[in-house]
Amino acid sequence: LGDANASWFLPDEVVQDGRLVMGTPLDPLFVLLPLLDEARGVTSSEHKGLFKPIGDVLGEADDKEAIETHVASLPQLHTLLAHICELNDKYDELMVRISDAKVLSWLRRKTRKLQAHLRSRTLTDADEGGKGAERSLAQFSAEADASMPTAPPPGSEAEASQQALLEALGHLLEYLGEKHAAALLASFDVSHAAVSSKRLKPRPAASTATPYSSSYSADSLDAENRAAPP
Repeated sequence: LGDANASWFLPDEVVQDGRLVMGTPLDPLFVLLPLLDEARGVTSSEHKGLFKPIGDVLGEADDKEAIETHVASLPQLHTLLAHICELNDKYDELMVRISDAKVLSWLRRKTRKLQAHLRSRTLTDADEGGKGAERSLAQFSAEADASMPTAPPPGSEAEASQQALLEALGHLLEYLGEKHAAALLASFDVSHAAVSSKRLKPRPAASTATPYSSSYSADSLDAENRAAPP
């Protein structure tokens, strides 16, 4: 957020750049995921790739040393990496190799937690608006899409849960490369077209409810790694 004519007036100085930069916590595994994929190298049915030290995983970036120091300072780093990697700690430095099976399991857990959060929020917003759960779900009464899995009866809890799943997948796909995105969608038997269609439909807010925001995702995505087993 910013204005070309804005500045910050601080106690002892004036900062010419008046922009306001906003950020939310991010699960660091989403940042490491493409780097781990690249570091593994070529794979086949008989070769799962290479184990590498976490320092080598970070590549040859100009600020590699600073990034490596930051990654090493992450709390419970071994636990975090174990969600998506095979670990080898027999050497002086931790060796890691990404595991597609672990990545998919980790992403599915995140999807289900985010789906449950979105479903709960929909009901809460409806109650606060005084319109009832059924009326708040009118936004989900779209015509059937051949690219979607078999649709549950309109207005049912199953339909609402399915729509929350599509929305959760839409958020997570923003963090994923093509390979992991395709695997995640296939695991839920959902097409990319169905998710894209859902993302294009705005979610109306109840008149007295807090305006809809995607800020929930930071808590949902970050909290799971501290709670879920590898």
